[in-house]
Amino acid sequence: MNDTQGSPAEHMTTRLTMDSFEVMALSSIRLFFGSYCGIQSSAYELSLREARSRLGSTGGPMFVAFVSDFVAGIRNTRINGFSFLSVGCDACQSNLTHDECAAMRVVHAARSRDFPDLETRSGRLLH
Repeated sequence: MNDTQGSPAEHMTTRLTMDSFEVMALSSIRLFFGSYCGIQSSAYELSLREARSRLGSTGGPMFVAFVSDFVAGIRNTRINGFSFLSVGCDACQSNLTHDECAAMRVVHAARSRDFPDLETRSGRLLH
């Protein structure tokens, strides 16, 4: 798997308007992918701390478990890796790579319960 982490100039392709939940999901996705590319072993703890502070002691761990499974599913299915930006990049907050945009569109379709769109976007994300 060839996951690539880079600067906005290398990967920025899309701007997307996201609500606070989706921004939190994107941050967690970036943290988990970052942990696979290096020695950022604190990704889980950082993601869990943010999720607990926003969603509480029950909702936070459930959210992190979802994101972890979501990232694992992408990594186990995609052949060409996943391109993502660093979670610490302030300029990247609303800028996404093509891969991140595809993942966030899946999250948005799932949250809005648009199941036909969810199926279509999930297929695109995983291939």
